[in-house]
Amino acid sequence: MSGSGGIMDQIKKLFKYIKEYWYLYPFAIIFMVLLGLTQNGLAFVVREFIKSIRISGEGSYDYLYMVIKLGIINVLVLSLSKFGQDYTLFYIGQRLIMNLKLDSFKKIVRSPMTFFKNMESGEIISRLTNDVNKIQNFFKRGIPDMVKNTSMLAVAIYAMIRINYKLFLIILAAVPFMVVILHFLGKFMKKYIEKSQGKLARTVSSLQEVIQGIEVVKLFSAEDREYDKFERRNQNYLDIAMKTIRVKTINLPIVELFGYIALIVIFWISGKQILEGEMLIEDFMAFFVLAGNASNAVRRISNLHIFINETSASAKRVFEIMEVNNEILDNNGTFRKDELDGHVEFKNLYFKYDEKDILKDINLEVKPGETVAFVGASGAGKTTLVNLIPRLHEIYKGQLLIDGVDIKDYDVFNLRKHISVVSQENFLFSGSVEENIKYGKPEASKEEVIEAAKAAYAHNFIKNLSNGYETDIAERGVKISGGQRQRLAIARAILVDPEILLFDEATSSLDSESEKYVQEAIDNLVKNRTTFIVAHRLSTILDSDRIVVMDNGEIVNIGSHEDLLERSPIYQKLYDLQFNA
Repeated sequence: MSGSGGIMDQIKKLFKYIKEYWYLYPFAIIFMVLLGLTQNGLAFVVREFIKSIRISGEGSYDYLYMVIKLGIINVLVLSLSKFGQDYTLFYIGQRLIMNLKLDSFKKIVRSPMTFFKNMESGEIISRLTNDVNKIQNFFKRGIPDMVKNTSMLAVAIYAMIRINYKLFLIILAAVPFMVVILHFLGKFMKKYIEKSQGKLARTVSSLQEVIQGIEVVKLFSAEDREYDKFERRNQNYLDIAMKTIRVKTINLPIVELFGYIALIVIFWISGKQILEGEMLIEDFMAFFVLAGNASNAVRRISNLHIFINETSASAKRVFEIMEVNNEILDNNGTFRKDELDGHVEFKNLYFKYDEKDILKDINLEVKPGETVAFVGASGAGKTTLVNLIPRLHEIYKGQLLIDGVDIKDYDVFNLRKHISVVSQENFLFSGSVEENIKYGKPEASKEEVIEAAKAAYAHNFIKNLSNGYETDIAERGVKISGGQRQRLAIARAILVDPEILLFDEATSSLDSESEKYVQEAIDNLVKNRTTFIVAHRLSTILDSDRIVVMDNGEIVNIGSHEDLLERSPIYQKLYDLQFNA
């Protein structure tokens, strides 16, 4: 996955998010102009102050008082303008970031499953946190600095030209040298920033992997090995980060060097002009303050290329996510049904992943209310085949019909409302037990939740939890056992009341007692529903209407348990391994 466009292309994409707040621009511009005027106005206050103390005779005190009042007014307007400008720009920037995060999240949850297989979760999180924070920093500091210092520089330049254009030309002569040097520094900066953000994402991924697999790490005594790997990734990030820092830190000294050289030349020429009576001391002081304002503005503006390069690199990584195409949603159908019969048919179906054939020439018809189980070695294609029913993946060739309608013609969101999945590893979200059961049907009443829990043989253990149905469940359900987690998942499926059920090795990792409860819950759930079961334990599917044997992405046998024992070598081998070991 790669982004397109250069630095300004990425910045333009970000600025599109600001368009809806156009009505705030006039206020920001007014505050910007006032701020530029008042910051440079201090130079003229200084000039008039020096002039007032040089005046002797009647009226000198009145002139001094006027200058002091002018200075107070200038400072008050400056403070209010700065507040108004910063608040307005901060508000626009914060709204932009919020909209960017919402759009990114919306895009992620609607991305195809292949996206999550090809990109580590830590990488995704890094882009939505570290990279978005860098973009936020640009709009929080970079944009206000650019607006404020550009306006201050413009006013200072105008005022310096009016006071002494010859001195201004000296300052102007240093600008081309700074621009050329900063341009080359910017090229190095962009390269290092992109690399450092990639390295940072990998350290986040490494940390997340260890946290998620901490039990495995401890069981294999791999703490030191994981520490060494994490240290290496952090060292790789530090190495590239230090290169970035070196380029950053050389930026300011270069700007200040040219500024100091110009200042020394100004002192020499203006000193001669004052001694020769060609320039007043108050004009020099005003020019000096203006030159200081201009130098400060140039110094801050020169840092903007750092902000821009960082923001561009981060925007590129965020927009790469937002530009991921979902072929399923891009070709979403419009057919909708309030209720399915549950008739499912695979016709000459093929499925590929990374140009590799995963499923080949699948032909199978499942009638409404029928229970069909799939068995075979790992990698035979059982789970992949079942996952095509809710259209988690796009079919390469052939057809999958539900109630006689091609799955591609269905509105995918409507279709999935009629299908429930219970897998080996059922994810439970942080929140209460009730919220997890209601996940597929948020509008369900408490009574409906309890009835679903009872049908899933989950009600009794839920009652014994600390807060019953209001008990909080940690991420991945770590506060409850595997069997209890499975029963909550079945209760979630029962509550949705689907016409099609998918079980993906739902009991394979359970102990005998847990399996008994879960199997009874499954028996309650499958009644009058079209059911597909991917099984590891043959004992759980002996009563299925039909059993499909798969091998290397193909259906090799279909029949009942007794029938397959007689004529399917693969099924016979699986049976012997489990029952005659």
